[in-house]
Amino acid sequence: MYRDATLSNIKKIAVIGFGTMGQGIAQTFIQSAYDVKIFDLRTDQIQPGLKAIKMRLKTLVRHNILSEHDASMATRRIEIASTIEDAVRGTQFVEEAVPENLALKKKIFKKLDQLCEREVILASNSSSFRISEIASRIKRGERCVGTHWFNPAYIVPLVEVVRGSDTSDMTVNVTKCLLAKLGKSPIVCKDSPGFVANRIQHVMNNEAMLILQEGLASADDIDTAVKMSFGLRLPVMGPLQTLDSSGLDVALGIRKYLHRKLHSARFKPPKVLLEKVRLGQLGLKSGKGFYNYEKSQTEKIIRKRDEKLMELFQTVAQLE
Repeated sequence: MYRDATLSNIKKIAVIGFGTMGQGIAQTFIQSAYDVKIFDLRTDQIQPGLKAIKMRLKTLVRHNILSEHDASMATRRIEIASTIEDAVRGTQFVEEAVPENLALKKKIFKKLDQLCEREVILASNSSSFRISEIASRIKRGERCVGTHWFNPAYIVPLVEVVRGSDTSDMTVNVTKCLLAKLGKSPIVCKDSPGFVANRIQHVMNNEAMLILQEGLASADDIDTAVKMSFGLRLPVMGPLQTLDSSGLDVALGIRKYLHRKLHSARFKPPKVLLEKVRLGQLGLKSGKGFYNYEKSQTEKIIRKRDEKLMELFQTVAQLE
């Protein structure tokens, strides 16, 4: 009988694929008191993966993030399945974490569609493939969703929840709430190659390699430039908040200069920036940019930003 999946119904998780990402995802669930069944055709990965999880749990205990009791209980919640059929039996949420191979993911999803109960949510941990492509061969696209985790999955808070062309609101909402219950910071995005974070990250990485290629600075100095400037600021202010803070008119001027001097389309000002400046929406100083601001709150926003940055700087200084 058809039954809507709700957060309270989800008790058991299946993780298909037990490589680096599968291990981290499985660990995240068992730390949050979910029972997890794991399956991987590469059986030689199972024992090393379990050993790695136990070692990481011990590290969490040493850093007082997890108690010894909780770490011990977590290891008891993981079960090895001998077949994919056994792995998904009795589960309500399936996380596919096989290697980034579109044909393989499609094959796995077709199999899951045949094996799982109708109400089970099928999630794919893909860093670039569209969930609509992965789920193109199955009958219940409304139950399929992308969940892009970041390595190490048991530490990094962000998980991108990717809505496919057929994904239902219920599937998105339950998945987002489940991830939040794990202590993650889920965001919802449309189904597009690279999603959100990877599109931003890979543009930065590509530019870093081009700078190295041009001989402008050493690899170490390039990495230091990122870590000790905007990289340090990013946990406090995202890129759009930073643009609002510095002023969109300033941002536009810089992009025009770089576009003209470097003769590259990658620095061409986007239409959204041109339109914002045309309308006088310059960010914090005008009360509106990519965000809306109350004039009376400007000083408070800047002070809060600076205080958080000082705390971050002190933490980073201790790591050196």
